Amino acid sequence: MEERKAIIEKHLNQPSEWNCLACECLHCAASVGFVVGAKNDKGEDGIRLGSITCVPSLYPKSIYEEALALQPLYNELYHKISHDHQYMKQALSSAVAGDEFTARLWKTYETVYHEGFGNPLSLGIFRSDYMYQLMDGKFSLAQIELNTIASSMAMLSTQAQQVHRYLGDILPKEIVDASKIPENNSIITIANGIIRAWELYGQKQAVVLIVMSEGENNFADIRRIQYEIVKLNREVKVVARTAEAMRTCASKDDDKRLIVDGKEVALVYFRTYYSPDQYSDESDWGVRLIIEQSKAMKCPSIQYQLAGSKKIQQDLARPGVVERFLDTEKSRRIRTSFVGLYSLEENPDIIEKALQSPENFVLKPQREGGGNNFYGEDIVPKLKEICGTSEMDAYILMDRVRPPAQYNCKLTGSDTSNSNCTCTSTVSELGIYGTVIGSSDEIIENNTAGYLLRTKAEKTNEGGFYVGHSSIDTPQLLTDRDMISFLSNKSA
Repeated sequence: MEERKAIIEKHLNQPSEWNCLACECLHCAASVGFVVGAKNDKGEDGIRLGSITCVPSLYPKSIYEEALALQPLYNELYHKISHDHQYMKQALSSAVAGDEFTARLWKTYETVYHEGFGNPLSLGIFRSDYMYQLMDGKFSLAQIELNTIASSMAMLSTQAQQVHRYLGDILPKEIVDASKIPENNSIITIANGIIRAWELYGQKQAVVLIVMSEGENNFADIRRIQYEIVKLNREVKVVARTAEAMRTCASKDDDKRLIVDGKEVALVYFRTYYSPDQYSDESDWGVRLIIEQSKAMKCPSIQYQLAGSKKIQQDLARPGVVERFLDTEKSRRIRTSFVGLYSLEENPDIIEKALQSPENFVLKPQREGGGNNFYGEDIVPKLKEICGTSEMDAYILMDRVRPPAQYNCKLTGSDTSNSNCTCTSTVSELGIYGTVIGSSDEIIENNTAGYLLRTKAEKTNEGGFYVGHSSIDTPQLLTDRDMISFLSNKSA
């Protein structure tokens, strides 16, 4: 690690701007459209460069390949969970009782379940997030969570790969070895999943509808998928509407067709509706119900969204639960990526351990979007506040995963000056995208769809990209032997 630090810092301190690694990285990022939304000093919408690592992080090839291999199994598992009403009812009962948002989602699901789903098919664009650990000289994969709604940053991860590959062409291999950077086709695979869903709807005049939030900072990531769809199949028409606009432009006709501004909708792709603050009043819940009742395919359907709850992730750790959905071998492979997950109402001994040693745990609520977890000493007052109340049912405890650290540099992207390059000890989280299409009777498509690597300062708890905690990264794959050598501060 120390050797790589010296190499990076040598190239960051070159006097010539165009020989400066930070400037090369930022200029390349700007040229490929590595951008996010931002507000200026007057509160007006604008754009800025996203935060990217200066060079790829070194990553164990065995862990990367294991995560890729697991994705089709996770796609199958969560698809089957979402179509098992009795299991979902049992597993989510405490979360429904203790968390108002989960209760509202469940109410919507129960309504369409008992009415009969408007479309038996669902499209899932999932992302399973992992860290890895090194114990007793061996690497192991540890799943942090699985996202089933608005799984983002596919565009940014694809663009980051382009930037780091370019740096590999102009820099010494001791800094970046482009031959060890894996291909990332997440945008293409996700776009093809949406196109396949549109084809299955069977009406060429029907459109794909993207629903997003007003003032969405992630607009470029969303729109890039839209543009890729059109590039791959010009017969597909894609429209984007805000959740606010949907209150007045969406309706359902007598044949259960979803109509938006006079156009029949084949597929609704949600990039919002995953957090309580995205439902401003009852009209938003009304729109969500109309969509779920309609013939349009949903990405995700309400049952897919509920299957991605933290409570489901925790319940899967119990003996026999994964085996309810997958055969023995698939279940064994899935379980190799599990970490300790605990229900508060069933594990008073774990609560006591968390109160005594909070640094060993993460307290997670039923929330998506980042910034909602509790770490370290912040766990103690929160546990004392919720224990003994119905609110404790809305939380789970997870063993804290501590991946090995390595040196890297974070570029904020606000301009191309070295003052926006921060170098420190970092840790990374790997996300693997997957797409799945199916009904309660069959799975039609099941694909792995590329990767996302986010890197943050070692001492930073949250990993949210848009709030500034992490940077988009790319893995540079090493054998286990070389990776262990590198982490031991030896030359790799």
